[in-house]
Amino acid sequence: MSSEITATNSKSSILITGATGTIGKHLLKALSEQKSFGQSVKVLVRNVEKAKQELVNYVNNLDVEYVQGDLNQLELIPSSTFEKIERVFVLTLSAPNQPKVEEQLIDKILQYSKYDLKQVIRLSGLGASTTIESNSLFRYHGDSEVVIGNLLSNKAPNVSYVILRPNLFMQNFLRDDIHSIKNSSQFFKPRNDHGVPYHISHVDVRDIADMAAQILTENPNIHGGQVYNITGPQSLNYDQVAEIISKVIGRQITWARIDEIELANQLGQLPKFLVFGLVRLFQFYKLNGTSANVHADFEIVTGKKPRSLEQFIQENKHHFE
Repeated sequence: MSSEITATNSKSSILITGATGTIGKHLLKALSEQKSFGQSVKVLVRNVEKAKQELVNYVNNLDVEYVQGDLNQLELIPSSTFEKIERVFVLTLSAPNQPKVEEQLIDKILQYSKYDLKQVIRLSGLGASTTIESNSLFRYHGDSEVVIGNLLSNKAPNVSYVILRPNLFMQNFLRDDIHSIKNSSQFFKPRNDHGVPYHISHVDVRDIADMAAQILTENPNIHGGQVYNITGPQSLNYDQVAEIISKVIGRQITWARIDEIELANQLGQLPKFLVFGLVRLFQFYKLNGTSANVHADFEIVTGKKPRSLEQFIQENKHHFE
């Protein structure tokens, strides 16, 4: 069940931003699969009709209100959008203005739902920091974490604030590498400059969504003030990733090592801040062991084992063949 927003809803809602992205879609699906979940959900999207088409298979049994709007133009969004918001899931584009965008969003919600708001969940990244380079995606996340925390502390200290820090997504292999794997039996990632190849504990987006859905539907006090690091069950270098893909699809796949300048050239059509952001991402992986760690936070909270890369490749085998 879904509908475009037309009037102020009398009952409290969950507001979700980034709903049409990979995490957002699976979060909606995870909520829809919870039989006891009866809360209405507002999704803030740029294009309502397009969003309805993209989300049709993810919102079964959900009471969804589609709200058209741009987070960079909050003043153009109807104020009713921000009324009676009990919980909010914040997922925004990683960009230099990300902290400002998120601060203004939460401030707007507090303006209209100060006495309704009970929980804010922010989707961040494993490695978020306020001291890393200013043009790093992790810096945008780190600064955003802090500005929201400070805002809530000053204006709504009783609101439960939860930060989710997932590692690199397994789904990125489908987005970034499927073409080269299918056509040349290799995928391109930056080389390690010295020593052993760097490791990453890739995480399945569905695990992030499942954990977020659980937190959104439990007593908000359980998770207040928590930071959760979400990883997959294995720390793998890209040679090991290639071995797993090869095993599952029955064809030899290799990691083609490229230089940073080659990566930057591949990203040439993107905005410059994003090119540097993605280059910095792999610099972080090579120099910082944070991304190599395997954390138990997901299993501690959900009681479930995280999905492995082999499981993920097996489920998506048809895409690689």
